[in-house]
Amino acid sequence: ACPKRQGALAFENAGPVAAITGEELQPGSHAFCVGPDPSRWTSGAPGFGRTVYRDVFEGVAIQFRAVGRGLEYDVILAPGADLGQVVFRCEGVRGLAIDATGSLVMDAGLGSLRQPPPHTWQDLPDGGRREVKCAFRRLDGLRYGFSAPDYDPALPLTIDPGIEWSTFLG
Repeated sequence: ACPKRQGALAFENAGPVAAITGEELQPGSHAFCVGPDPSRWTSGAPGFGRTVYRDVFEGVAIQFRAVGRGLEYDVILAPGADLGQVVFRCEGVRGLAIDATGSLVMDAGLGSLRQPPPHTWQDLPDGGRREVKCAFRRLDGLRYGFSAPDYDPALPLTIDPGIEWSTFLG
């Protein structure tokens, strides 16, 4: 039997995802047990170093990356995309807050998940990169987005929050 899921991030008010692609095929395989119905469980699934959900929101891709033994994500806005539409809902957590350092802290019951302020940049037409100030924007006790008041909406924007574990979560 598979354990009950402790928490997840959901895309609030997202449209149907245009495409999900796995990139950087990894050795080995995985099993997924979602819900109580064994007919919906999967085994032998390939693993990837990166999975990209395209057009989660209009002009926005969410990229999940394996980093060491952890998982990180990037929010990638195409030119002209609206950052305000990017809203994450934290499911299975007791609440979230933004601490004095600007980190997003999620109380997961068994411990806390902490996301430091995101590293954010824009790719320039000349191939360079410009750092952009970005902060978490708490919408309520379970939802958050991002604020980047000085970014140029005519250029692509990449938001790269990290994830830190304050204790082992099963």
